[in-house]
Amino acid sequence: MYPDHPHVVGSRPQLDDEFGQICLLFAGAVERQRGLRGPGGVCAFSGTRQDHAGGWDLAELIQAKPIVAGTARGKALVSQEPLSLWGGYDQATGEIIDRRHPLSGQIAAGRVLVLPYSRGSSTATAVLLEALRAGTAPAAILTTAADAFFALAGIVAEEMYGNGIPILVIEWVDFQRIETGQWIDIDADGTVRLDE
Repeated sequence: MYPDHPHVVGSRPQLDDEFGQICLLFAGAVERQRGLRGPGGVCAFSGTRQDHAGGWDLAELIQAKPIVAGTARGKALVSQEPLSLWGGYDQATGEIIDRRHPLSGQIAAGRVLVLPYSRGSSTATAVLLEALRAGTAPAAILTTAADAFFALAGIVAEEMYGNGIPILVIEWVDFQRIETGQWIDIDADGTVRLDE
C-alpha cells in the first residue's frame, strides 16, 4: 500500500511506478532519476542552449500546429504587420514589393516568412502557388492563426507540383520570440527549432 494514500487498492513492495501499471504516479520516483530518461535520452534542463547529451533545451523549441505539414530550414523574415501577397509579393523574384509594408524590398524566397496572418483576398493563393512553381516561394510560413489562403496554396501546390510549403500556426507569445535572421528548422510534426 502507499502509506500516504490508503485509498489506493493493492499492495506494492516499492514506491516506484512501473510502466504498464495503473496506479497513482509519484514524482519522487522521477526525482530520484535526476532527469527524464537515462543516459543518451532526454535530460533535465541545464540552463544552456545545448545540454551535455546534445539535446536542445525547450527554451529553443516551439510546438506549432501544422496546417500543411512538411519540413523546412531557412532564415526567418519577420513582420508584425500582415502581408497581402496580391500586389505585395513578386512571384518571379520572391521580393516583397508592397512599398507600404515594413518588409518592402526584402527577398522572402527560401526564407521562413513569419507573419501574424495574411491580408487580402483569395488571389493570395494564386500568387503563392505561382511562386512555388517558379521556386521563389518562402521555405515555410508561420502565422498566429489558421490562414485559409496560405493553407489552400500549400495543399494545392502539393497536389499539383508535388512540392508543398509548410504552413504552421504558432502562439502569439512564440511569434514574438522569433527575430529576422534567426535560423529556423521545421519538422513534419510541427516542432520549430530556433537557432542563432
